[in-house]
Amino acid sequence: MEGADYATRQQALISVQKVTERHPKSFGDTLLASIDLWLDQSASVTRIDGDNEAHTLRSLQTRAVTQMIAKLINVRTTATPTQVEGRKAGDALLIASLLILHHPYFGPAASQIWLDNAVTTGSDPAILAQSEMEQIMTLIRQTLQSPSVVSDSPDSQVRKCSVLTHREMKSSQNRARKQAALQALTTIAYIAPHHYVPAIVQEVTLAMDTVKLDFIGPFEIGVWSTPAGELFEDGQYALVSRGVTKS
Repeated sequence: MEGADYATRQQALISVQKVTERHPKSFGDTLLASIDLWLDQSASVTRIDGDNEAHTLRSLQTRAVTQMIAKLINVRTTATPTQVEGRKAGDALLIASLLILHHPYFGPAASQIWLDNAVTTGSDPAILAQSEMEQIMTLIRQTLQSPSVVSDSPDSQVRKCSVLTHREMKSSQNRARKQAALQALTTIAYIAPHHYVPAIVQEVTLAMDTVKLDFIGPFEIGVWSTPAGELFEDGQYALVSRGVTKS
């Protein structure tokens, strides 16, 4: 995964697939946790435009992660006694990997990775989003509401510089997780708008602090709605360049 040559990456992927087939439950849970941890560690990595080598590596890593999760879902689905139980197991893994496959480390492709993975494993993402709406919304809500700042331990003896470095790292990880949650919410709302758009609007309305909006009056609304290049004054807006007033 981390810069190895192509043959080594392929061999590692094959090994992971074989272990997944033998231990789909225990190793599968460990695999998802490991990918999640790897993404946390990668959250602080800065993207550099034009860095073709880094872009290529990310593309290979994205493909490897997608293939491993797809393989895990297929194994879990076929390892159950009945087809219904298999589909439930596969859908549970799709939900568990929702934020992982929307992580910003994967870049613009993140918006499509989860959908492709769902289709590859034989699931209908729109039906899944509708049937498991409560679970998905809870997952996204909890991620977005997680604290953004890591508090210091009262008995910590770590030097201040180390604490700041730890804070910055945790802050980057938290920010990346929230970006993943928002990206996932965008994907889900796109494939099931009639279910999710009203729910999102309700969530935003309940979370909004209306007291902070009390300062907005007719003047502020007038300024906001004034077209670019024009000046709002005394309940009217005028063309700045010509000085022509219109109501």
